[in-house]
Amino acid sequence: MKLILYYDNKAEKHSLYLTAYLLNHFKILKLDLIDFFYQLLEKALVEDDNNAIITKSYINYSKAAKIIWCILKKSKKHIHISFIDIKVELANEDPALTAILFGILNVLISILIILMDEKINIDNYKITIVPNFNYKKTNISLLSTIKINSIFFILSYIRIKRRLKYDD
Repeated sequence: MKLILYYDNKAEKHSLYLTAYLLNHFKILKLDLIDFFYQLLEKALVEDDNNAIITKSYINYSKAAKIIWCILKKSKKHIHISFIDIKVELANEDPALTAILFGILNVLISILIILMDEKINIDNYKITIVPNFNYKKTNISLLSTIKINSIFFILSYIRIKRRLKYDD
């Protein structure tokens, strides 16, 4: 399964899309994550006694966090990032602040990529950070191609369900 995550922030409009491909070629899902989470939030905030709301259910967060952490430690060899493209057009009203942010951002993104590469295999990445002293708004674009082993995550989901069932 191949996942493509795309984020774009231009002119006060944020867009975050997740596209899933089966066998690397067959598109099975294209989801606008921002709209999806807004809809989930609206459903959760609606007062309806017939509807099971997530906040009303009891969840043991410490057990869930331990289980998820164990799965994530085992899953690093099953997640593969083949490409990351980060484009940042850095802008601010103050040119001196733009220059300082440009230096800080160059260092932070490079360190973040190196740290991610230690945990998850990253084949290729491209980072473009351009200071623009004429604009007042920063534009950010992120494109990432992530390949995951679907069978591992299905089996992990089954293990989580079993463990939560037997722990209760």
